[in-house]
Amino acid sequence: LGRGLTDPDALASLRRGVGHGRVPDPQAILQNFEAALVSGPPTTGSKVSILIPTWNQERFVVHAVESALAQDYPELEVVVCDDASTDRTQCVLERFRSDPRFRYERRTARLGRLGNYRRAVQHDACGDWVLMLDGDDHLIDTTFVRSAMQALAKHAHHEPVFVQAGHRVVWQTPEGDPVHARQPVDILPACADGCLDGADYLRLVLETGFFSHLGTVYSRSAALQRGIYRSDCSATDMESLLRLAVSGSVVVMNRIAGCWVQHGGNASGQVPWSGIEENAVIFQRIVADAAAAGRLEGRAIASALTRCEARTLSHLFVSAAGHPSTTIRHVWTMLRLMIRVNPRVFLDRVLLQSWILIGCLLTGRSVSWPFSRRRRR
Repeated sequence: LGRGLTDPDALASLRRGVGHGRVPDPQAILQNFEAALVSGPPTTGSKVSILIPTWNQERFVVHAVESALAQDYPELEVVVCDDASTDRTQCVLERFRSDPRFRYERRTARLGRLGNYRRAVQHDACGDWVLMLDGDDHLIDTTFVRSAMQALAKHAHHEPVFVQAGHRVVWQTPEGDPVHARQPVDILPACADGCLDGADYLRLVLETGFFSHLGTVYSRSAALQRGIYRSDCSATDMESLLRLAVSGSVVVMNRIAGCWVQHGGNASGQVPWSGIEENAVIFQRIVADAAAAGRLEGRAIASALTRCEARTLSHLFVSAAGHPSTTIRHVWTMLRLMIRVNPRVFLDRVLLQSWILIGCLLTGRSVSWPFSRRRRR
């Protein structure tokens, strides 16, 4: 019965059996169903490591661990990778020591965000599949890992390198409203959960901006082979998974896995002016590598690439302009960056809007878009 709900071939076989009178003994069916209830949710047998890298996040990390341990997938380990925190992180996690699925790994010296990521995947994870959940984020779908593993098993003949769902963005400020960040259904295949070729997934990300690090369960062996988190830019998660995607196929799930919490101290909001170009050019490099490998036609995706670069630059410019050290000379910095990254982004509407915002910030004039819903009203 369980297979029939998720496997169309198994359901068709059952229907054929019923039609021809080849039906198993009803008592045997009940016994199998009772055994399935006792044994818990179905599993592919592959172990999943939920890695929780953290540094001085005692305010959030308990919620992250609780949400990870709430997953109903049986073959699971939850590993907190503490990058030598100086707060009470270790103390607040003592409550989880008795859970056999939980493990606490503490660095003797701080490695930094990316070094902690790499150490976690290379040495701390024991599972075949990995979900990287930052210590200030959390999962909200208790069935996500199980559903992800079932989706991977369903599309195993395509040899997917990861499965990805969406996330919800949550701000800690009263004015922040939750926002869904997931792909529109109409650009997926006919089924709700689609398996996309790596090039098609890359096109999906460029066209829609859909991406979720915390909503991704990826193959540990494939990730290590491709050099996961090797880039030193703040967007190393996206850079790593996009490179991994073009080497195979990706299962996309139209559901929300968890919450990406914004609290003012996120790495994505701390990109300095000197780091903007490095974060913006990752898409060009990935497209070029995929084109060189014969995975896609670079010219066919050029317009989507330009729009993606414009969105990325717009976000990074506005973020950097909000720093107190920003001066009028950074306008020339923006000009140089756009020319170096891609001169065609000058014509993008989103980037022009960011120019207006930055100009208002630098001249001290009031801004009515898009910082506050209250001001827009």
